[in-house]
Amino acid sequence: AADRLALEALERVVGLCEPPAESLRQLRHVLKRAGETSSVERALWAERAGGHYLLVEAPADELPVMLDLYSGERRPLLARLYAVAPVWRTADALFYYDMMGRCIDVFSLPLDERAAAAERVSKEVEQAVTTGRTRHPVSAAFMPALGRAAVGEVKSMARLRVASVALAVEEWRQGHGEWPESLNQLV
Repeated sequence: AADRLALEALERVVGLCEPPAESLRQLRHVLKRAGETSSVERALWAERAGGHYLLVEAPADELPVMLDLYSGERRPLLARLYAVAPVWRTADALFYYDMMGRCIDVFSLPLDERAAAAERVSKEVEQAVTTGRTRHPVSAAFMPALGRAAVGEVKSMARLRVASVALAVEEWRQGHGEWPESLNQLV
């Protein structure tokens, strides 16, 4: 949503006035840098750290509160199960590390490959948490909605690229007094 607002603001500014060429270049540089890294990937690293604490480090007496916080619902039996039978907690942790690692890998892929890869991993997660012998209840409660995140990021990156092209076109117009005949002239 923020990228959409930024693009709309850019359109209004360029429509209302003629920003200095240097400002356009600086903004294009910022957009390029923003488009080179995945914000979802950074968020997944943070989420993985939170999951690590819950599944590995949190003391048994903190589990009920932590599980309620992460899953959004009360899970007192699960907290007791994890406290009494830590092997279940360990199995969930191993599954979580594997899936989060794969999720992070998805967002390291080139942009055009992310949505399909995210969909594959999402299906694997869903199948594992609903049909496996060990259902990984904590992982199921807060694994990211990977498919939606990937599609959202692809849309966001596309908007950033459109904004970057719009800035380049405006720079061309300011420098040449006319619009470019084709986008190839901008390269």
